[in-house]
Amino acid sequence: MRDIKFRGKKINYGEWIYGVPVFDGDKAWIVKRIGDNFSADEVHPESVGQYTGTEDRHGKDIYEGDVLRHVNPHWGHKDVQLRLVEWENKTADNGQLMNCGFAFKQIGRGFFTYYSPEKDLEIIGRIHDNPELLQGENKLG
Repeated sequence: MRDIKFRGKKINYGEWIYGVPVFDGDKAWIVKRIGDNFSADEVHPESVGQYTGTEDRHGKDIYEGDVLRHVNPHWGHKDVQLRLVEWENKTADNGQLMNCGFAFKQIGRGFFTYYSPEKDLEIIGRIHDNPELLQGENKLG
């Protein structure tokens, strides 16, 4: 069985919390269980992201909205790229859903590529904490 987990950034304190998302209009909460009780914390709706089912090279869970450093295993440190984790729905010209899943999009390019995560990915930030990572060059050096 796979883990289905979510996280969101709290409105009041800016900390990340983990649990089940609940949406109502333009508001969102993360609900978590504490013993026999439940608590709900309001979060920024755009910050809610799902766990991808994969981990980075340090064993950290990768979520939607994470910014990853990818060292191409064929080129080593000569080809270091940034990738943004997003959910992607692909449709054919006739509107039929063809493919959906998590995309590891290359930052700083007019196009994106899919990447099957391996142990050459490292989480270096989150778009909601580090938006400047999306404005930089794709190559890190």
